[in-house]
Formats: sequence, structure tokens, C-alpha cells
Amino acid sequence: MTEQNDKKLRPCEMVTTNHEMSVGDDNFRFKVRAGSLVLQDEKEEPTAEIFSIGYFLEESKENTKRPITFAFNGGPGASSIWVHLGAMGPWRVSFGETIKQPAPPYTFDENPNSWLTFTDLVFIDAPGTGFSRPLGDTELKSHWGVWEDAKVFGEFIRLYCSTFDRWLSPKYLAGESYGGMRSVALCKELQEVHGMELSGLMLISPVVDYQTMANCPGNHIASACFLPSFAATAHHHKCLAPDMQDKSLEDILKEAEDFAINEYLPALAQGTAIDKDRSAACIEKLAALTGLSKEYLKASHMSVDCARFRKELLRRQGLTVGRFDSRLTGNDYDGNSERPDYDPADCLTVGPYVAPFYDLLSNKFGLNEKRTYNVQNSAAWKEWQWRKKRKRDYGFVNLTPDLRSQMVTNERLRVLFVSGLFDIATPYFSARYTMNSLRLDGEAKRRVSQLVYPGGHMMYTDQENHEKLSANIRDFYERTKQ
Repeated sequence: MTEQNDKKLRPCEMVTTNHEMSVGDDNFRFKVRAGSLVLQDEKEEPTAEIFSIGYFLEESKENTKRPITFAFNGGPGASSIWVHLGAMGPWRVSFGETIKQPAPPYTFDENPNSWLTFTDLVFIDAPGTGFSRPLGDTELKSHWGVWEDAKVFGEFIRLYCSTFDRWLSPKYLAGESYGGMRSVALCKELQEVHGMELSGLMLISPVVDYQTMANCPGNHIASACFLPSFAATAHHHKCLAPDMQDKSLEDILKEAEDFAINEYLPALAQGTAIDKDRSAACIEKLAALTGLSKEYLKASHMSVDCARFRKELLRRQGLTVGRFDSRLTGNDYDGNSERPDYDPADCLTVGPYVAPFYDLLSNKFGLNEKRTYNVQNSAAWKEWQWRKKRKRDYGFVNLTPDLRSQMVTNERLRVLFVSGLFDIATPYFSARYTMNSLRLDGEAKRRVSQLVYPGGHMMYTDQENHEKLSANIRDFYERTKQ
């Protein structure tokens, strides 16, 4: 069935199909709405075609008030394929009980832990990703920026709710990686421009403040935020001295977190003014937690960025560790180079998703799209506009104040940070730092929480994490009703 409306009033072209899914003793009937909405400017000229795939339980008047979650990945320049087929949708690419890349041809299975059991889902692709693209005289670059992106997504969600009668539904955003920053900017856009208040934000492996993860000279905050994940990685690969290796991961993390804030960050801030004895003690502790040699740390002035850590930790074994999942290892052409050749976690999470996605489009949804689905658009990162002109806006992009503003003005908004211990792209301690920087107290502080799983950036690739995440998110939705 095709739903087609007057493009002048409600530009919409969707293909709708009906499906069933069994979860335990329950049978869920749902429909899929796949296709594009066309956004227009004030003159009703087309500006963008935004592709989405939505999942909905059988519609009734009650279901128009069912929770609806708008979900996306990040990049910038990433499609929504990972949260769609990895975590939330009714079909999922499974890696079994391991974290190794499965052998092709790849497949997908029904996902009994789908979020569809407690919320309708709409997966959105940003302009330049998936099948989304600019229209008319609009240039793609005009959509690429922190606030430009929020404007596009905000207009899409407004139009979607108007087209499909979802204004009275509790609304949520779930964004992964840069999708965390998008969620915060979008929450602001929806509330201030469209008068749409949200019930919850789920920030998965997020970045909200780039200072907490930007490895560059003089940025000591990032060094401190990465340290606990470096310690977890070294412990996982058994790179610590026996007295440290015998400790539990939980104890190592507590030690690393305390040291990072109370000793390591102040020591880095002192620079060359630090006392020699204190410097030596700090280097010794740092070596004990990271598995790196004291000589290497001294030569690095105690500051080791993510890429160099990935290369150095297992250098003697001729291996590197992953960025999105530091439990994974890679093998470089030149063992003496300073930077890894590639991220083995990318190999785990690209190919296994693409083939099942195309199969889903044609064989499940009957969508005979001939264009290439743009999984990742590297040009977006290079062309992204990070800043907007306003006073006192310099340095790192930081939306922490914007998130705080939304928490204060929308007294029912709940925010959940979801992180992986072995994610050294957007470390869990960076999210913790951001949470503590919100300067919330009392009831508002209780509406912000964090879940940390023993996994990587896409922690849901692990079956046990996947099941726990779904159960924890269900609980989060229940709390938003209180």
C-alpha cells in the first residue's frame, strides 16, 4: 500500500507493509512505513527529501498516544543503520556470543528485545546519508552544521507528527555518538521553535562537550576522561603488572576514576611547574593503570592521545587495539608507526549490517529503490559547520549549557546517558564529566542518569548487553510516566 498526499500541503511518499513478531507468548502485529518526507521553505519550495523507516503497532485511536521515539546515529555523516539493525528494530543483525566478525553472507533475525514492544520507532537519515538528499536550489552543505542539522531534523519531526497524527504521543529522542549532540540541539529546536516538549532523551555513547574527548595539546580534561577506559582496556588485554591485573575490573575503574580527577588532571595542569617527585609518582601510577612504560609516559609528558595508546599498548605483540571497541585487535602494515592503520571495530559493524539492510528493504518492505543507500558520508565531517555566531562562543563545541536549559525549562524531561567501558572514541567518563557539569541539583539532578555496559561504542553488539539495554530502556520509559 502506498500513502500519497498533496505535496503542496503534506509532502509525503511512503510505502506501508504489515508484519508480525513473536515475543515469548505474545504476538505483535505492526506495520512499517518506509519512505521520504519532503521539507519546504517559507515559500513552499522543496529544500530536502528526508528518508525514514518507521515501526508502529496496529493503529487505533489509543495508539496515536503511544510513545514514539525518533532515532539516529551520528558521524556527522552516518546513516541510522546501526541503532536500527543493531539495537532497537524488530529485526537485528546478530553476532552470537562473540565479538568477532561473522562470516558472509550475513543474515538477520527477529529481535525479541526490540524497543517496539514499548514504543513506536522512527529511524531518520540526515541529509547526505541513506536516501536523504537536498532538493531544488538547496546545497547539501547548507544542511551540514550543528544548528542547521537540528533545524532539518526539527522540521522533519514536526511534519511527521502532523502528517501521521502523533502530536499527542509522548516523544523521545535516541541518538548515538554525534547523535548525542544532535539530540541536545534538536531538543532545543523542538521546544523553542515548534513548541514540542519531549519526555526523554537517550544519549548512546554520546558526545555533548567536545572538550571531554578532543585529544589535542593543552586539553587536559580529555586526557583525564580517557584514562579510566584506557585502564579497562589494559586490564582486558592483561597488560598490567601482576598486583594490578589480579584486581577486579570494578576496582581498577574506581582507582582510575579517582586518580584521573584528583591527581592526574591537577598534575597535567601544572605543566613544567610540577614538582619532580610528584611528577615521578604520577607517572608511576599512570603506568600501573595503563600498562604503558614509565619511559614512554615521561617522554609524552604524561599525556597520551587515543591513537597513540591504541598503537602502543600491544606494540610488542605486533597488534593494535580498536577505537570503537578496544577489546578488538588489529594488525598494521608497519609495527613502528605512530598511528593505527584502521579500526578493527569498523570491520565488525559495517559489512554485516549493509547486506541485511538491502535485503530488508526489498524483501520485507517491497521498496524497490535503485539509488545507493549512503551508509557513511565522510564529506559531512570535513564540511560540518561547528559554530554559530554568538558572543563568547569560541573553543570547543559544548552543548552542556543547552542541555541544562532544557532540563530546567521542561520539568518532566529525563535524560539517560548510555556508555560502553571499552569505547575509546567517546569514553564513558566523558559522559560522566558532562553530567557533573550540568550543575543540576535536587529533583532535576535525579532526572539524569547513566548506564555503563562492558562493551564498546555499540555495546549492543554483545548479546548480553543487548538484552540488558532493552530491559533498562523499558524501565527508563516507565520512569518518564511518573
